[in-house]
Amino acid sequence: MKIERQDNIDDLTQSLLWPLNLFCTQYDREMPEITPLFGQHMPEPYKSLLVHDRNMTPTLEAYHHGTIHIDPINVLTSDDETTREVILRRDGDNKALEYGASRVFRSALSPEALFLIDDGRLPLGTILRVCECEHKVQPSGFFKIRPTAFFVTELKAADAPNLYGRRNTLVAMDGTPIAEVCEILPPEDARPKKRGKR
Repeated sequence: MKIERQDNIDDLTQSLLWPLNLFCTQYDREMPEITPLFGQHMPEPYKSLLVHDRNMTPTLEAYHHGTIHIDPINVLTSDDETTREVILRRDGDNKALEYGASRVFRSALSPEALFLIDDGRLPLGTILRVCECEHKVQPSGFFKIRPTAFFVTELKAADAPNLYGRRNTLVAMDGTPIAEVCEILPPEDARPKKRGKR
């Protein structure tokens, strides 16, 4: 399947929401209203969770004191790319920790990594770690969105005026792109978390 970007929204919005906007178009969902942000203007705890050059999976695992699996919503696969939207959930209680829409370039990954991508259980960050795929994390923008009905349902965001996210690219050490990712967090309590039992 050939994946094309939309022509009816501005380039900045297109870039920040890609590939979330693909799924909105493909499945006739409302496009979120987005406001770009500088990283320093992101409120806590979202600033600590999003404004850095680390993978989100270990960042969320440390913050939420637990390992993570994915709950796939939609997956589009061709010979060259796998584009999927998922909810990252904490093992044990299935709490939603992040919405992720990613476009993975299959030629950049090993057969082992591709098997795990197609298996549909592990987050991309975990796959890259267990397959020892060295890479760099390159966030290219931060934003807030007004939660649409989709996010109210998937991220339990009925009482949240805004959700916060980032647009990110994962790049191999030789500069080859591995994945483009749009990452959006559910509403979080701004109070410091106490460490729980793992």
